[in-house]
Amino acid sequence: GEVGLEKVIQHSYIENLDKAKLTETDYYIIQKNSSIYLDTDIAITKLNNCYYFFEKNHNNRLCIATAVTLATKYAQAGNISNAKKLLEELCDNQYLSMQDLIYIENNLSIFNILESKINKKIIHKLKEAYSFCKDTYTHLLISNNILIYYLQTNELSKASLYAEEIEKEGFNIYNFDDYLHLTYLNLRYYYTKLKDFDKINYYNSKLTELKDICYSEELKEYINAGLTGTNILNKHNRWFYMASYQYRPAFVGHWIINDFDC
Repeated sequence: GEVGLEKVIQHSYIENLDKAKLTETDYYIIQKNSSIYLDTDIAITKLNNCYYFFEKNHNNRLCIATAVTLATKYAQAGNISNAKKLLEELCDNQYLSMQDLIYIENNLSIFNILESKINKKIIHKLKEAYSFCKDTYTHLLISNNILIYYLQTNELSKASLYAEEIEKEGFNIYNFDDYLHLTYLNLRYYYTKLKDFDKINYYNSKLTELKDICYSEELKEYINAGLTGTNILNKHNRWFYMASYQYRPAFVGHWIINDFDC
């Protein structure tokens, strides 16, 4: 399919950089940041290379940020065991900040939900993250994860509080494709549990609208698979594994970073 607009912009920007002015560290920071838009297998290879470079050069903060992103990519590829192992090992890193720990605990919680390993520790960790993250965007992402947890445990009255929060906030502020898809899909999953067919149809229509206007062909295919109950045919689609779920968890991390070891 066509390359999404975000890939075109990102590729064009990187190609036009003055390479002579880049340090080797700059190069790997760019590789790390750009990996979020790439096919999962390619991204994992790039992120591993970045991690080894940062580790070799004692760029401790960059190592942490890269590991969090790499774990997310492993999970998106369906390799939950590698994702968990990476973050569990990262927990021993002496340079972790409180924010790092919150991001790690949120993502580990999601890995366990994806594996259907549901326990009370998950909701405690998610609520800690919910209380800690004060910026509205991250707060709403974690609200989505708490919603998913309560839907998985069939605690619908508790789920309703987070569904209401997601539905009331964010759509106008964060009006971009990935966020809208995340929230539309999770709210449809919530109303499916309630058997509220008017709301199910409403979010089906919102997903259809999004599919028609979104730039990414991969996201179009992901939305279409969810609407039609079919599989994504392209195994290199970065949503291939995640499309097997009725919900979409929200990973958090240091997606775009500068050299904050300096």
